[in-house]
Amino acid sequence: MSILFLKLYILTKDFIILLQMGIMLSSYLSFFEDETVKIKFFGDIKKYPKSKVILFENVKGFRVVANIWGTRERIARAMKINEKEIPEVFSKAMENPMECEEVKNPPFLENVTKNFDLRNIAEISSGVAVSKERMFFSDFKIIGKKRLKLSFTDEKRIDIAIGLCPSILLPSIAECSLKIASSLRYLTLKERVYEYNLNGIKVPGYAEVIMEGIAEEKILKIKKIYYKNDPLFQIILPEEYDLLKDITRDAPKSLNK
Repeated sequence: MSILFLKLYILTKDFIILLQMGIMLSSYLSFFEDETVKIKFFGDIKKYPKSKVILFENVKGFRVVANIWGTRERIARAMKINEKEIPEVFSKAMENPMECEEVKNPPFLENVTKNFDLRNIAEISSGVAVSKERMFFSDFKIIGKKRLKLSFTDEKRIDIAIGLCPSILLPSIAECSLKIASSLRYLTLKERVYEYNLNGIKVPGYAEVIMEGIAEEKILKIKKIYYKNDPLFQIILPEEYDLLKDITRDAPKSLNK
């Protein structure tokens, strides 16, 4: 009887984690626990296989994770599809945009601050810029206490979302909208992406961190930072970005098969 209870407990625990997958990045980290190594210094990354998820232990304030989407296998598991299906499903999502679901009280509203210094952050390598019309992935250069350098901008209001699932990261690399992300998520997980209207900009509702900004001549001035309790700050490594980029490049090819 006790063995049966234990099996039911394990199944229930895994089921709860699976339900949370794609909602918060923290949930994915729990699911990939057996593939995660903990390190104290950035240089220690070289000591481990490139396939490992890296969790930094000695960062004050935020937990920091890198390479969580560093393998096609993890991306596929997160989307509950076969690795070979990813480009084709992404292509279908691009052809069939879908409205997002609205969330009224996203976790990142748990904390908000105007008192911050971006220079305390080594880099923002996983930021997804969100405007009224589209999303785009960027490596933001920090140039001041509350200022970031933009490669280009034609819009006044731009927010940055950090800590995201593949359903949002892939469309952002292809410079698509949240509607494409919502379609991709629906095609794979049978639920839409949640969005939140943050002062006129619809941002991913389950991002770990949101930076609210105003753009002026390729400079993004950050007004406020919103973040959930015990946030997970995401770093995208170069090899990880290349993998995500390759998937978006493969997508159009799948349409011609």
